[in-house]
Amino acid sequence: TLLMFEVPSSTEWQLPSGGALFAPNWFVDISGQLPAKLAALQAYAAELRPAPHPRSLAGVQALAAWRGASVGCAAAEAFMLGRQLL
Repeated sequence: TLLMFEVPSSTEWQLPSGGALFAPNWFVDISGQLPAKLAALQAYAAELRPAPHPRSLAGVQALAAWRGASVGCAAAEAFMLGRQLL
């Protein structure tokens, strides 16, 4: 299975250039792992930005909540299925 992931502050700036925009069709419930994800992101302080930037801790948490709400859970990671071998 090949999953393409969402990158806050990059994916939403993608310009329509004839290619497919990020349209997630595979979601993983991360409700139980969100606190650990946010703690791990703090190890990459150089990559984080202050809120309200999408790559801030608040932005990452808000995106997880938005993606979760779209599929009926508290928090989710969104992916696009690129290829699946059965």
